[in-house]
Amino acid sequence: MSSTNIILPPDVKPLIAEREQVWTNFDGAQNLVEEFRKLCSQVSNVAPANLPPPATSDNPPVHLETSMQQIKQELATIAKLNAEMNSCHQQIEDIKRKEKTMIMLMVGGGVLLLIIFIIIVGVLVSSIS
Repeated sequence: MSSTNIILPPDVKPLIAEREQVWTNFDGAQNLVEEFRKLCSQVSNVAPANLPPPATSDNPPVHLETSMQQIKQELATIAKLNAEMNSCHQQIEDIKRKEKTMIMLMVGGGVLLLIIFIIIVGVLVSSIS
């Protein structure tokens, strides 16, 4: 392994550490941007959500992470409500199908009773004559 003979003054070391921290924060922010892009594909073009403002806006990455969590919670709520809505639609369709079946059975029963009534009246009329 090669070593360099560079001697850094003591006041430069904090600057290097700060630079590394800035780049780490930048990489984290880039990851958040990618997550936001993925979330954008799940959200249709509708009116913006009314999310509460962050408690502190001194740290933008923390604000972005907080917003990301709020968006994920909203999307989870939307998915849950959509599932419930689809379930309700399915129940409505089942009720409509049962209603049609019931109507058909009632009509069939009514026709059968009418035929039996006509046969009985016919037998009675023929027995009287």
